[in-house]
Amino acid sequence: MMPAAPTVLLVEDNPADARLLQEIVSTSGEPDLILHPCRTFADATKEIEQGATDCVLLDLSLPDVDRLDGINRLRESFPELPIIILSSLKDEKEALEALSAGAQDYLFKGSIEGAGLKRAVRYAIERKSAENELASLGRQNEIILDSAGEGICGLDAAGIVTFANPAATDLLACPREELLGSRFHDVIHPEALHSGGHDDAKCPIQIALLENVSSHSDSEAFARADASSFSAEYSITPYAGGKAEGAVVTFKDITERKRSEQRLQYLADHDVLTGLHNRRRFGEELSQQIAICERLHVTSALLVLDIDNFKFINDALGHQAGDELIRSLARQLKGRIRRTDFVARLGGDEFALLLTGTDTEEALEVANELLGMVRSNRVLARDKPVQVTTSIGIAMLDAQNVSAERLLMEADVAMYEAKGSGRDRVVLSTRDTPAPGAQRAGLIWTDRIKGALRDDMFAVYAQPIASLNGHTADRYELLVRMIDEDGNVVPPGAFLPVAERFGLISEIDIWMIRQAIQLIEKEQLAGRKIVLEVNLSGHSICDPELPDLIEAELTKAPINPAQLVFEITETAAIANMDEARALATRIRRWGCRFALDDFGAGFGSFYYLKYLPVDYLKIDGEFIRNLDSSEIDQRMVSAMVEIARALGLRTIAEFVENAEILERLREFGVDFAQGYHVGRPAPVEVLAPVTL
Repeated sequence: MMPAAPTVLLVEDNPADARLLQEIVSTSGEPDLILHPCRTFADATKEIEQGATDCVLLDLSLPDVDRLDGINRLRESFPELPIIILSSLKDEKEALEALSAGAQDYLFKGSIEGAGLKRAVRYAIERKSAENELASLGRQNEIILDSAGEGICGLDAAGIVTFANPAATDLLACPREELLGSRFHDVIHPEALHSGGHDDAKCPIQIALLENVSSHSDSEAFARADASSFSAEYSITPYAGGKAEGAVVTFKDITERKRSEQRLQYLADHDVLTGLHNRRRFGEELSQQIAICERLHVTSALLVLDIDNFKFINDALGHQAGDELIRSLARQLKGRIRRTDFVARLGGDEFALLLTGTDTEEALEVANELLGMVRSNRVLARDKPVQVTTSIGIAMLDAQNVSAERLLMEADVAMYEAKGSGRDRVVLSTRDTPAPGAQRAGLIWTDRIKGALRDDMFAVYAQPIASLNGHTADRYELLVRMIDEDGNVVPPGAFLPVAERFGLISEIDIWMIRQAIQLIEKEQLAGRKIVLEVNLSGHSICDPELPDLIEAELTKAPINPAQLVFEITETAAIANMDEARALATRIRRWGCRFALDDFGAGFGSFYYLKYLPVDYLKIDGEFIRNLDSSEIDQRMVSAMVEIARALGLRTIAEFVENAEILERLREFGVDFAQGYHVGRPAPVEVLAPVTL
């Protein structure tokens, strides 16, 4: 900013000339500059160091400095100070040299007048201020460019690199001196990289440069000078102006991000335990194959396999042995199919195969081969070899317009018919003949469940859970009910098994999770703290999208995550141990709690606690029903409570149906009680306080 009355240092060794300039300034009207004279360059330097000088009038004939050297020395010591040269000679060459050295103006002493001098000083200060500001901005921009993590290159209209920041040279592994002057396209797409045809005409960066338009991509591969390459995300922005004058390219290495995306996509499509495709991905492939069969009038086959008596193997040998059997069968199935076929693990011990271009006879032949293949697997249970068998259901794909969901249901029902007929056999679902009773019931209930999800015809009931040791928050387990067309309540046993068998249970689970979060928030706004327990099915445990969905719902609601407890049954956990452990770990990381339901139902219940990070054990009702009279149940419950305490876990007893059982639970130190004696399930609209 221009000062109101700038202080000008006059460096003049001739006293007469100095007095003349002072008189010119003082007699030229209102004084709007302050003139301080000094006679030597050394004195001028001392004066400037005092910090009160806005401009210097410098004579080039000083006794202690050689002419233009005075300009250079002032600029070196005081680069932000404007300099005006005074000379008794009209020397054009000298004037140009002075201006080139950094002077703002060159004045001839013989023609100086007051107004002109003041105007020259004002202009010199303003020009120098503008130069200083521009230089500062340039230094800031240089620092920003040099410190930017992204590579930044300036290109001319021909694509030649005219500027490159340090990040660009590091990312491209190319020294700056080599990068400058090179064509950017040739640097990032050398012959070894674009031999497949990525030439100038196909390079999006070159196209954007020639067409003078902006462009962005995150699917490009850039080469390095060391012959390696990296996945790059870049943006190219043309310089301002109507014609193509060049552009700025910014880019960064996204190799790790691409790897993470690929990993996430793999997890979304594949089963963690076996590496096979999962149910979701199999459904997509099945839908595509249905469309092909319908359009081309060809047939394919869907096979659903389920290991017979798998729960016994898990209970007798532990989940590690069960997991190894699952992995072994997965490898065998993968080795048996053709490259055009598709195999997936639907969940637990259930697999599905899609045999493309296959007729009924071929499908039956393959299915019977698979029966024999599975029989070749033997496991030792209590030192005795146990033969492994499977039951297989087949549904044919043809020109009929049938959904993937319907086909899976047909094959699934056929598989259960095989189990009901003695296991270790194949059943073919035939659409042309009347469906068996189980299949007809499955179809009817599937439609009803879909309708209830669509029309919001589910209801939430809550069963109270009483604290036996002073916990103050009211606690409930949420239970789902269906409302039929007449408004009657449909018990869960009528529709949940069908929903689980035919892949609809996850949608019900998600609906219940949302209801639970909304209910906690509602009671919280009313000044009441409650804890809710929500059940998760085996299908939901294996759903790769469920954790993200739960996290999103928790993020939207201002509740304490510790008020939400997720329950899985011991059976579901055993069948999906890796998925259950991963889900429990992630849920607890958010602050929610995790409960293992039906604890004690399996032979290896205590063993599984080594692998599952849980907060609560819900003791199976079989140990509670007769607790007031059965010494065995009393010893079992006592042992469970003792181990739970040692592990820092809390216990919940289910099926508490009388006061005697409740008193026994208090004696054993059980933390919570649930059952008809505590309270029956009731609609959440009448969520009464929990009392004993």
